[in-house]
Amino acid sequence: MSIPKEPRQLMINIMYLVLTALLALNVSAEILNAFKTVEKGIKNSTEAVDAKNGLVYNSLVAAAKKDGREESLQLITNADQARKYREEFVEYIHEWKVKMIEASGGVKMEKGHEVLAGKKDVETTTNMFVEKGGGAEIEAKINEYRGKFLALLSEEDQAMLGDKLTLKAEKPEDPTMDWAASKFRKVPVQAVHTILTGLEADAYNCESTILDQLSKKVGAEDVKVDQFEAFAVSESKFLVTGKQYRADIFLGAKSSQVRPEVFIGNLTSAVTRTEDSKGRVTFSRIEKVPANQMPLTNAQPLEVTPDGRASFETVASGSRKVQGVIKVEKPGSKGELFDFYPFEFEYETFNPGGVVISPTAMNVLYIGVENPIAITAGNANPSTVSVSGCGIKPGGSGGKYIASPTGAPRLESINVSGKSNEGDPVSGQMEFRISRIPDPYFYLGDKKAGGVSKEFVQGQAGIIARNPDFVFDLKYQVMSFDMIYAPRSGPVISTSGTGNRFSDEQKTVMSKLRGGDRLFFSNVKVKMPDGTTREVNTSFTII
Repeated sequence: MSIPKEPRQLMINIMYLVLTALLALNVSAEILNAFKTVEKGIKNSTEAVDAKNGLVYNSLVAAAKKDGREESLQLITNADQARKYREEFVEYIHEWKVKMIEASGGVKMEKGHEVLAGKKDVETTTNMFVEKGGGAEIEAKINEYRGKFLALLSEEDQAMLGDKLTLKAEKPEDPTMDWAASKFRKVPVQAVHTILTGLEADAYNCESTILDQLSKKVGAEDVKVDQFEAFAVSESKFLVTGKQYRADIFLGAKSSQVRPEVFIGNLTSAVTRTEDSKGRVTFSRIEKVPANQMPLTNAQPLEVTPDGRASFETVASGSRKVQGVIKVEKPGSKGELFDFYPFEFEYETFNPGGVVISPTAMNVLYIGVENPIAITAGNANPSTVSVSGCGIKPGGSGGKYIASPTGAPRLESINVSGKSNEGDPVSGQMEFRISRIPDPYFYLGDKKAGGVSKEFVQGQAGIIARNPDFVFDLKYQVMSFDMIYAPRSGPVISTSGTGNRFSDEQKTVMSKLRGGDRLFFSNVKVKMPDGTTREVNTSFTII
């Protein structure tokens, strides 16, 4: 879509904010460095869009081939053309980048990094893109490929999406200037490089818009994969010394649209069980059947978390084989048909004689956080157990401990020792990664970045920093921040704030917001629970 749903993709919009600021102010090293930061955000956004485009394309092709109709197969041809047009346009813009870099002195090493030798040069860009007509050629190429992208859609879709395609050469507000002059005249090489990167991103977004619309024609969007997670499944976590260990590692794909139900019981004869030469067992799935044809007897539901996980818990004794199914509503069936995915696992218990150490949060200990640890010392007498390392201390009864590491990131072990009732030594250790707490995200209300209404912005009392993805629920303190207001026309206004609440001056600035304006939050200083100070930045576009 023209305004991407993913907040990071909206980084392409702040390019224009910085350009406006550059034209209004003197060119400084800070401004040029800001361009580099913006361009990095554009590239990250483009990589995410490209990955998403690949998934949508594969889904579209599979659905169209399964449908088999001539009009569906034509959609594959159109999708191939969309990818081809994007590749051609990106290559064309890349060639202009190369020409400009060569004409302005190439690249050089600066503090161990490659930088543009002529990053402040405004004469080369003016000569190449304005006086010699390079900008006019690019404008023509933009219009040419915009037309090619639109031609892949039906007339109805063109009318609906035409204004939303981001690849466009918009007329400048100043009627005395042409497009090339408004973009390139007296603009430094570093800024033009960012502008050209933004045009490449527009091509990827156009491809995304086309693929999304084509996929709707064959139902390829019924279930959209939008979440991925790595899994490592082992046959056993406990082995006798000298025995072979094996784990299956794979990438799992999920959809936030799917709300599965999980049941355990006994699989019926409707399920086909297959075992390969390595002992891996797979089951046939049962598709498009009513709920009363669930291939499971004695079904017992398990509680499913919002992220689609179900946990099976029991007091283990002896051995047991557990079977069940995951029930998923068939898209478009209005709750009448379901797919069932069978599964099976088994366990066998034993009486441990050694030490078991397991992190109850995750396989990392974080600096500045109380990390819960569960330690089982096997057959050691509890009164003899000694635990050390990673700033560990007792955290309750039943083998519960709290690890509070300090210092720099590193590898460190937790060591356990004790004696059995017979006086035999019992010991063990486990190595942990000591890591920093991840950076939080910037939030304005419930938004990280992207397109927002002026009423939404004006209704906020301030900004917040949080990280809902982190395993610990921590509090972060915003110490200070800068807010830059870049209207579609007029001077850029920069204000600073202390704490996380907007000052009266900033509220006055926000009262001027209108569609197309941009807000950029920079130098947002956040005090972390571990005592460090981090910086998080973002931007918003008023829609």
